[in-house]
Amino acid sequence: LTLSNALPNTDVVLRFKGSPNEVRVPLLNRVNVYDLPVALREGVSLEARFADSECWSQQVHFSRSVLLGLATEKDREDDDEVIRRLKMKQTKDGSPAGINISPAGTMELRLACTNWFVDRSGLAPGAKLSLMNYGAPLPSYGGITLLPKRVLQEPCDLHFSGKGRGSATRSVQMPTGWGVVSWSTPSGPLVFALQVDAVARRDLLGAQCQVFTLRPRLVLTNSSKCCIEVKEGEVLKALEPGQSIDWHWVVEKKDDPAPQVGLCFRPQRVTPMEWSAPVPCGDVAAGS
Repeated sequence: LTLSNALPNTDVVLRFKGSPNEVRVPLLNRVNVYDLPVALREGVSLEARFADSECWSQQVHFSRSVLLGLATEKDREDDDEVIRRLKMKQTKDGSPAGINISPAGTMELRLACTNWFVDRSGLAPGAKLSLMNYGAPLPSYGGITLLPKRVLQEPCDLHFSGKGRGSATRSVQMPTGWGVVSWSTPSGPLVFALQVDAVARRDLLGAQCQVFTLRPRLVLTNSSKCCIEVKEGEVLKALEPGQSIDWHWVVEKKDDPAPQVGLCFRPQRVTPMEWSAPVPCGDVAAGS
């Protein structure tokens, strides 16, 4: 029996009913198991956990016909007859990710998580974002959070915390393509883009997965040779040549799908120059 681990960020450990041994499968790797002769006669029953966790999933069973690729056409059309969904937690008080284990060939089982979340928010040091489900943290390793099964149907909670800045929680619905997350936190307003992209199957041992990435909605880059000052209301910042900064602002309508902001610019001089007229920054100005 071959075990494949298509998880992008952690090893997994499996144990089989009737066998005293545990099998560790490194991330994005395969391991062959030779001491399961019962698999050819009766199928296998197994449970799994993340390598650094003591929380085992529920036990699932694969019949001999499924392992050998002899499942009926009706069974192949019914995902529940071929795919098993493991509820795997990182900690006892955590929320489970939706980990699928399914045949990936004759006598091969593959573990994979269909949906991931990656934080590319670029928040200042000391500030932290984490994704939770029903008030409990989801499994997260190496900056990648593994999401629950029904993440497209049910929202998750995005939690902000900062040293000495308090905390805040906001409900977030994962988009089918692209979305905006605007948020008022104790450290000020935040505006992010949330985008979903498919991951190449060749990089995941053939598994089909997608990643939701949280990024700043607006990034300013100074491509000139002089320092540029930027102003929005009372907020004033300076950009050195070649410097990029994230710009967040107050969005009046929380669920506005295409928020924009008007920014004024001027070169930094000893004798201050006049500000430009407000320049709209948003989808309406894309390409201008």
